[in-house]
Formats: sequence, C-alpha cells, structure tokens
Amino acid sequence: MNMNSEQTQEELQPKPRNEHNSSAKCLLEYSYHEDGNYYYRDAMEDDHFIKDNLFGDYHSGLFGILDGHGGFKVSQFCTRSIPENFMKLYNDYENDIERLYQIVFNKVDDELKIVGAAEVGSTACVCFVKKANNNTEVYIANLGDTRAILVSLDGVERITVDHKAIDPKEILRVQEVQGIIMHNRVSGQLAVTRALGDLNLKKEGVINTPYFRKLTLTPKDKYIVMASDGLWDVMDDEKVFELVRGMKSSEEISKALVNTALKNGTRDNVSVLVLKFN
Repeated sequence: MNMNSEQTQEELQPKPRNEHNSSAKCLLEYSYHEDGNYYYRDAMEDDHFIKDNLFGDYHSGLFGILDGHGGFKVSQFCTRSIPENFMKLYNDYENDIERLYQIVFNKVDDELKIVGAAEVGSTACVCFVKKANNNTEVYIANLGDTRAILVSLDGVERITVDHKAIDPKEILRVQEVQGIIMHNRVSGQLAVTRALGDLNLKKEGVINTPYFRKLTLTPKDKYIVMASDGLWDVMDDEKVFELVRGMKSSEEISKALVNTALKNGTRDNVSVLVLKFN
C-alpha cells in the first residue's frame, strides 16, 4: 500500500485508544478496549470507529471493529471511509440497510483501488443502531472472522458469521469461481474468504459481500460484544457469556475480555467493543 516516504512506520502506526462513554445517545453506554499483544505481534492491525449521535440526534449510531492483515493501513483507512460513505448514502437506502452496507463496502473497495491495497486487507464488523417506534433496532454486517454476539438475560447468541477458508460453504463458493483453497487459505494466502481490500485475491474468490442481520432488541437483551479474532481464538461465545454475565458496565466487560484473552494465550491483537442497551 502506498505510504509517504517521509513518515516512518512507527509514526503511521495507530496508537492504543481505549474509550468509554456512560452517557451515550443511542444506547446506554459503550466501551472499547484493545491490546496490541506485542509479545507476539510487531504491530497493531486492529482498529475501530464509534459514531454515536450519528446524524446529529440521539436516535442512531454506527460502530465498527476492523482487523487488518498484511498491515494496518486498510483497517485504519476503513475507520474513516465506512462511516463517511454510510452517512453520505443513508438517505437513498434508509429502507434497505442490507443494500446500503453492500454499496458502502463496494465504495470502500473502489477507494482502496486508488490508494493501493493489492495485498493488504481487513475484516469488518459494523453495527448500525436505530431507535424507531419505541424500539431499538440493530442492523449488523460482517466480513471475515470479526464476530459479534448478543448477550441477554437468557443466554448468548452469535449474530454474525465467520467467513473462513475452512467453512464448507465458503470453500464451495470459492471453488465455483475457480478459486483455490490451499492449506485452509484462499490461494494459500488468506485465511478469511470475505474482506475489504485484498484486491489481488478478489478474482480468486475473496468477496466483500457481508453477512447481514436485523434485530429488534427486547428488554432482556443487555449487550452486543463485537471483537476481533484475537478474542475468539481463545474464547468461545459461551465462555464470554459466563465471564460477563455478572458484570454491570461495558467498561468492565471490555477490559475483562481483553485481559482474559491475553491470559488464555492469544497470539493476535485483541480489540473488543461492548454496546450496552438494557
């Protein structure tokens, strides 16, 4: 990916950013916590964005977790490009958020062609929260293995799909377009089958078509936990639920999940965004 030669890698590297807001607009509170896990990783490739009060009112917000591969440049780029395109196109697709996500992701990839992202990419998990008719609606989309779960009083539910080159449906889809899966990777290179960027692999079966889901939350639904695979590699959905079920704040949860992932031996960057609703 193109890089200003006067800027060093260290200067371009995103710095740790932990955020907490206990008086959010479109939900009760949110918290983001991350760790580069530099014992195993040379750079932090995860990134995020938080756009509470999205259109200047308290009815909506847009939240995202990005997990870069081949470098942090695409994930960093997406933290600006996804919200900008979402807001720009929202009025045209307000009644078809699934279509809106697809168009936004197409726009992002078009922009990445200009700045250069042939062998650099990022997974994504994006959550649009909207208050309407006394309900809280959640529209979630993901690419790759950045995952979200819904934690309620009754249990936990996965609300995204992991797109990996070990999934039989994804393997078949890649093979149908003459792509090759080698060593559980697309063309022997990429472990995920859907991503932003990775432009050289788009003709090999990597796509930017997200899994999409709409939810209308109930009073029993407490949190949405969005996280990079640095968490999910060492904790499954049920273990996350058992850890957080007695916790009261999103900040407590996000910190605990990152610290537990590190204690459990994750070898990846870890980023966790917790949205608290009830």
